[in-house]
Amino acid sequence: MKRMCILALLSRRPSSPRLLCTAAAKPASEDVPHSSEKDSEDEKHVYSNLYPWKSKGEFVRELAGSIFYNEDGLIALSKPYGVPVTFDFRNEGRSQSMLKQRLHVSGLGESPYSLEDALEGLAIHLNVDQVIIVKAAERYASGATILASNERAAQRTHKAVLRVKPMQIAYTTAWIIAKGYPVHDEVKEKVAMKLISVGDSEKRVEVLRKFSKTAAKSQLVKTVTAECRTLSKNTNMAVSLLQVATSNGMAIEHALLTF
Repeated sequence: MKRMCILALLSRRPSSPRLLCTAAAKPASEDVPHSSEKDSEDEKHVYSNLYPWKSKGEFVRELAGSIFYNEDGLIALSKPYGVPVTFDFRNEGRSQSMLKQRLHVSGLGESPYSLEDALEGLAIHLNVDQVIIVKAAERYASGATILASNERAAQRTHKAVLRVKPMQIAYTTAWIIAKGYPVHDEVKEKVAMKLISVGDSEKRVEVLRKFSKTAAKSQLVKTVTAECRTLSKNTNMAVSLLQVATSNGMAIEHALLTF
């Protein structure tokens, strides 16, 4: 199978997975009794409450509550789905128009806060001078994000990532519910990524199964290892639970194109 459609993502907290169910259709307003108007509002789809924070303080408190490691200057927490590292798209190497197109397609809206917005509040909460973003989960995924309270801890982590890259170890892992099934239950494959220009200012990633050593050495393509393992299948709903892992900074969504 060349393409799979992602139906659900892990919840922002591993201990409390969200139910991704479709809310009942809302009756016409004239048919709704006055007493049930509030109940109808409460039956909104779970996606309408992806970003529930009414203030930056609430956002910081949720991040602080998700911290599961804090030793020797390293901090690890669970980043909520849809929260970016920054809203300065120039630093991310992508244009704002690309983000707007994606938001329009998904219909999920945009997070009101980024990780950068929470750094000062997290530093106060942890009673440290500063908090630095070392490595974050992808924007459109929830998962472990590594921070540091000093430059030395951040440098140690960066060096560890650099050491593991030549080993082609798949160190980024995600669990995904997908529509359909992969061709093979377990696959490990070395592929390449290449940026393709789309229009004047946009670029997209193309995953290549066939590439030359010359292209890799000259850095025309970026080689990565992608792994996919089918953990479970539901034949009644034609969906599967997949464990997808990548190396060398490959996005999980790009890894899915491989399988």
